[in-house]
Amino acid sequence: MITEQDVIEYVKDDLGLGIVNLELDDDNIKRNIKRALLVMSSYYSVPTYKTIDVTSTSSSGGYIPLEEVDADGVSTITAVYPADTILKTEATLLGLGMLYMGVGQRLDTQINAYAGIVQKMSLLESILGRGAKLVGDKLYVDNFYSKITVAYIPETLKIDKITDGDWLRWALEYTIALSKRQLAQTRGKYMVDSNPTKTNAETLLNEANTKLVELEEELKNKGTIKVIR
Repeated sequence: MITEQDVIEYVKDDLGLGIVNLELDDDNIKRNIKRALLVMSSYYSVPTYKTIDVTSTSSSGGYIPLEEVDADGVSTITAVYPADTILKTEATLLGLGMLYMGVGQRLDTQINAYAGIVQKMSLLESILGRGAKLVGDKLYVDNFYSKITVAYIPETLKIDKITDGDWLRWALEYTIALSKRQLAQTRGKYMVDSNPTKTNAETLLNEANTKLVELEEELKNKGTIKVIR
């Protein structure tokens, strides 16, 4: 997992700013990280996962508050999975009917194997829309789920919650490009004709602007605009 401080160090390394830098401080780089995340947030479609205990309300079901999923907000819930074994006896007999009643113990091995398959399938299949429904700021689930795993898109993206390497690379490159443009603008302010020392402000600015356009075009092609819940 990459942290905000890691990104700051990567930006400094890429721009050759060293340990002490008076042109672009950490706060400026943090703001550039936030700007990068803001630009990509409308297209980001990789879910984050969180497992939460269900608060029981009655024999008919229970719920989880969305703030327990993510205190910073949830824009889209893409799937909900059972996190416990939820099979009942009748589920293991699905499709076998009265055959089981007639042959009794001889099918024990087959029944156990079949139950295992059904269990694995049930754990992989989302219950959103059937056993889980979103109402207001709560997610309601059927009574036999005591713990569920929610797959969701965060409303507020944070760098340490991005697990997909390609999206992380995009955010890092966009942050570097923003920082490079900022650095170029700062250096360009202090260029005077009488100064025998020339800065690389113009080169940096051109590189930064070219990279920003390239990354924004990539974002339009690679991203999926997320649906607001």
